[in-house]
Amino acid sequence: KTSYYFLIFPFFDTKYLNQFLKSYYQEDQTQVDYFLKTPGSIKAVRSDNIFNGIESIKVIVLGSNKYKAIVENKITSSGKNLKQKVNLDLVFEGDKYLIESMDTRTLNIK
Repeated sequence: KTSYYFLIFPFFDTKYLNQFLKSYYQEDQTQVDYFLKTPGSIKAVRSDNIFNGIESIKVIVLGSNKYKAIVENKITSSGKNLKQKVNLDLVFEGDKYLIESMDTRTLNIK
């Protein structure tokens, strides 16, 4: 079951994060770069990983058009089902969200 928790910002586009994470785990760097504020700042994993979807998202408004998303997702890697959490800093520019940074640290973050 997928659960979404929204802190302060209830209208965040979860489809965007699904597309980014699928690209991150399964696609070429050019697909990942489409989602990034600075192309090449986050490297595509592109191995035998399969992205299986997002389990939960917490989105926090940091300021004008700036957000932090804590995302728990499921992948299959080397035949094993795994859960992973990532901390994403996003900015809304033009008509889309762009990812500024990605970190695996999801506790005691600033």
